[in-house]
Amino acid sequence: MSQPSQTTQPSPGNQLYPDMPAMRAPGLEFVYRLVAKMHPTNGYDIENIQGTGITRSIAGIESGTVKGPGIEGTLVENSGADWAEQVHSKKIYYKLDARYTIRTNDGHHIFVQARGLFRPGPGIEFSQPDSIDVDYTQDEVEYFTHITFEAAGNSPYNWMNGIVAIGALQSYGGAAVIDCWRLTNFLGQKVEDVYLNLLKRHLSSNTIFVFSMPRKVAPAPPDFTTPPGTVRLIGEDGIAETPQLVKQPMPTDDPNDPLNWSRARKSMNFVPILAVTAIIFTQTSLPLIFWVLWNQEFGWSYGQLNNANALNYVGTTVGCILFIPPAVKYGRRSMYLLTTAIIFAMAIWSARMKTLTELYVSQFIFGLASATNESIVEMTIADLYFVHQRGSANGLYMVMVMIGSFLSPVIAGYMAADGNWRLCYWITTAVDGALLLYFCFFFEESKYIPRLEAQQLSSEVPTPIPATKKDNISETQTGEMSTCVTLETSNAPLHRVNSDIPLLTWRQRMRLVTKTDESLLGIARTAVVILFRFPAVMYTALTYAFCLCWISAQASIISIVFTQPPYNFGTVGVGNMSLGVFIGCILGSAYGAVSDRAILWFTRKNYGYYEPEMRLQLNHFPAVCMSGGFIMFGITTAKGMHWIYPSIGNAIFGFGLGGLSDVALCVTIDSYQAITGEAFIGVAFIRNAFSIAISFALVPWLDAQGLQNMTIVMGLWALAMAFLHVPMMIWGKKIREKTEASYKRMATGTRV
Repeated sequence: MSQPSQTTQPSPGNQLYPDMPAMRAPGLEFVYRLVAKMHPTNGYDIENIQGTGITRSIAGIESGTVKGPGIEGTLVENSGADWAEQVHSKKIYYKLDARYTIRTNDGHHIFVQARGLFRPGPGIEFSQPDSIDVDYTQDEVEYFTHITFEAAGNSPYNWMNGIVAIGALQSYGGAAVIDCWRLTNFLGQKVEDVYLNLLKRHLSSNTIFVFSMPRKVAPAPPDFTTPPGTVRLIGEDGIAETPQLVKQPMPTDDPNDPLNWSRARKSMNFVPILAVTAIIFTQTSLPLIFWVLWNQEFGWSYGQLNNANALNYVGTTVGCILFIPPAVKYGRRSMYLLTTAIIFAMAIWSARMKTLTELYVSQFIFGLASATNESIVEMTIADLYFVHQRGSANGLYMVMVMIGSFLSPVIAGYMAADGNWRLCYWITTAVDGALLLYFCFFFEESKYIPRLEAQQLSSEVPTPIPATKKDNISETQTGEMSTCVTLETSNAPLHRVNSDIPLLTWRQRMRLVTKTDESLLGIARTAVVILFRFPAVMYTALTYAFCLCWISAQASIISIVFTQPPYNFGTVGVGNMSLGVFIGCILGSAYGAVSDRAILWFTRKNYGYYEPEMRLQLNHFPAVCMSGGFIMFGITTAKGMHWIYPSIGNAIFGFGLGGLSDVALCVTIDSYQAITGEAFIGVAFIRNAFSIAISFALVPWLDAQGLQNMTIVMGLWALAMAFLHVPMMIWGKKIREKTEASYKRMATGTRV
């Protein structure tokens, strides 16, 4: 901006109201001069518009230039006009309404609207001219407008959106000459500085703007409690209609903190994890497609094949004890590398196997390696993402589970239609090998141990500690609320990052060990204690376990029943039966991701505080769908109805499955974030234990009760377990209050 055009004077109103604080006249600062050439022929009048007797005079703007201290550019040719209203039919007296677009020299566009008046000065009269070339000076006319701007919010001209600007005009040589002035109380200050000062006055430092929510939330009552998991997501103050969404957990100021990583850097860690998830569940589901081929080629019975599937789950049960505690103690990267290497080796072995013993052993070892998937993925999500992002992250994870469980079998069914099932395993070998190479050279360790130099961005109120940040913390640091936020207007966080803390080198990022002081046996023991001491963890374990139980049961039923009359499906038909579940699960996962948006609405109603149980309010519909869809699948299959009816049942079942499992995983992370790793050891153990039971019991149960009765019992069982969220909705917060002391002790390393 230029120097002030005038020195402001005291307002005459001060003498009229002497008891009030004194005011002064606002100052004027020059913004730019616009010379707009009017189109010589593109002008016309519309008389008696709408029968009112008013004449609309349209004058096209051909081109123009803009020059000022902070802006230079041109008018977009023929982009605008002045739609003036003629007030006096004989004299020059108009209400102006001009609109046009400025193209700045650095490539930005600004829409301009100028509304005002054009009339002769006092005592001056002249008639309507026949040409636009008539010149008028400021000594002859009052030619003023109020100018408003619409510039892109991320452009260098965002400051123009909020200024109060007036235009003083004259005409010369067929052009309108307009000086734009800014009305201001802050003479000599840049507009940007004024806006930043206002923002800093109302906001602290970590805010995401949510434009669809009201400006403020009601203050919390005095008896409102904030146990573990209850965090402030929406601040009490806002500017205009932009309340504050507080990022939880609060990141440190260390640039190496995974919460401070850019979106691209986080994606480089999370996308390969999603790929590993898909390939693990692909290799888990492939044998079920090949049962019919193995029965014909090797003579293995369906009972023996079902036992191989059960051994897989035995391996996952043992593996979660062997591999997950080291992931907590030594870091995620080394366990991802080790388990991916084992999965790679098992894919090669499966492609070359010829005996039932090889099938049993390879399935068991594969189960050992795949056991880490759910737990370490959830730890990584807690490492990388904030509370309001985890529903979407878990939704993506569940999509990969569904792709591996239900879409891959469709493709494998077609590939193995000619009996070449080994080709499918060679393809998974190639994918496993590529992922192993990626993990070796590009996958960073996301376990974070705060440096001594790193400081949490809030110093006013204690903030929650992520699963990766629980080392070297005090008991007072395990509180769950913060009122300090950081302004964010782009993908890159604008909170202060300590530039004195050096970035880790590539070798340091690729370290194999990030060791902390936990005892491996202590971690395993703590996992058992957590499972039974914290009902939210048990809820997640039971809900997720039974969701995957029904997946296992449904897949086994398809492999056994649909290969026999009246269906007589081969690998293609068996694989295609997974499509319905896949489509339903994708829709269900999308429904689960809606919880990230829904919790903002619930949070606003809850004084700006988020409760993990808020996500459960969306679970009623998926719970009914999962049970009803499974029963429909079983009854229609038992009656030998056309395959489309079991497929519809599968789709309904899949919708419920996707919605429930996503939310169930989020509840534990959000409630007890600092002990996520240990909590998911128990979750994985329960999940796999129930899968073992259903796998070994399925064939005898099917023989004893028949398909219809068995699936009805399973469906009712599924309904009962799916509605476990209701007591959690009612008593979940009270339970978190009662378990707060135990949680804090465990979060700070006191394992009791």
